[in-house]
Amino acid sequence: MNTADLLDYLTARGLRLRLDHAGHLLASPKTALTPDLADLIRAHRAALVAALRPPDPDAVREFYEERAAIFEYDANQPRAQAEAAALRRTVEHFHLPAPGAGGIAAVLAALAARGAEPSHPETRSPSHD
Repeated sequence: MNTADLLDYLTARGLRLRLDHAGHLLASPKTALTPDLADLIRAHRAALVAALRPPDPDAVREFYEERAAIFEYDANQPRAQAEAAALRRTVEHFHLPAPGAGGIAAVLAALAARGAEPSHPETRSPSHD
């Protein structure tokens, strides 16, 4: 089971995982945390923490810019079309919420705002399991 599947499994059992301001993994509600689920979380703690940590905005911007250039120069797409395709790929790759009309600027602003807050499970880093 990869990390994304594990998060889905825990969520389906009523648990919500998040990171506190210090990066500690928290599970709630405590009533849903069975001994078996606690053991599963403990066994995969490092991967869960990594998955819940928001991606670095600089890495997101670099990924986006690289994809936009590839679409524009290698696929001969107009710049606006290349940027739209790059944004879709970036959102998919980093498992980010759709930015709406705000484009990459909205994605980066949301990540910067989350950097000062506890992580949210809907913002997952790519899993490499």
